[in-house]
This record gives sequence, C-alpha cells and structure tokens, in this order.
Amino acid sequence: REREAREKERLELRVLVGANLSQLSALEGVDLQMYQETVLPQVLEQVVNCRDAIAQQYLMECLAQAFPTEYHIPTLPSWLQHTSWLAPGADIKALLAVMMDRLAADAVVPAEGEGVATGEAGGSSSEGEGGGSQAGAPFELLAAHLATLHPGAAAASEQPAAGAASGVTPISFEPADVL
Repeated sequence: REREAREKERLELRVLVGANLSQLSALEGVDLQMYQETVLPQVLEQVVNCRDAIAQQYLMECLAQAFPTEYHIPTLPSWLQHTSWLAPGADIKALLAVMMDRLAADAVVPAEGEGVATGEAGGSSSEGEGGGSQAGAPFELLAAHLATLHPGAAAASEQPAAGAASGVTPISFEPADVL
C-alpha cells in the first residue's frame, strides 16, 4: 500500500515537472543563450543532486523532449557529461537513445531534390562532395562522448546510434566497433 502511494506520488511529480519544463521551453525570452547559460546548467545541477536514478532519468528525458533540437546541438557536450554523473541505476543507454531519436527526428527534413536539411535555421547538409557533414555532427559527437564517458556502454549503444544516424547522413560506424 505504501509502495502504491509512492508510485502514485512519483507519477504525479513526473507529470508536474514535465509540464513545467515544457512551459519553460515555451516562455518568451528563453532563447539559446539563456538555455545554455542559465536554464540547462541549473536543471542539470538539480538532476545530478537529486540522486534518485528514476527521477534523474525522467528529468534528462524531459530535457531532451521539451526543448528545441537547435538548443541541444550546441549544448550536447554538457548534457552528455552530466549523464556520467547520474546515479548507477539510471539507464544511460535509454537516455542516449532518446537524445539520438530526438536529434534524428528533427534533423531529417525531406527536401525536393536537395540534400538532407538540418533542423537549424538555414542549415543544409548538402555541402561538399561527401554531404551530410552538419547533420551527422551531433551523432559523431554522441559517439565520441560515449567512448569517453561510458566506455562500457559503447557496444550496447552502437545499434541505436547507427539506426538514428542512418536516416540523417551516410556515416560509417565501423570506428564505433573499436569503441
């Protein structure tokens, strides 16, 4: 009975916190600079300090979903660094998959006869002979940080990374085997 009460309370808090983060992302004046300098550092500090693995995972997922992709690309190193400071029970692989899915969903915009467009303003990845360099950058960053911050998770996360990136850019994930 006590466990059911805790579960219900946790669910209510999840809904409340998720709604508040969504509201925060929609506020006028919350631009990339404010997100980078104020919002993200304070939310990440609270996430790490809470020490509850389930709450930490939920909050990191909320951050990935609530804010626009163009905010995540320049702040990805910080978000990734904080995943290494989460409680041991937090599912890092799931968090990385959520972020990769988010980046992939917003990065791929079909263009008529053009290269893959990124979610960034005016951005197109059809530059140079190889094409896809900008669209693949977040995924390359994810792979690099994964190797550095979570070496044991690299092999386990290779499949989601390959699936997410395959729709964005023709990246070869052969180096990921080395991770």
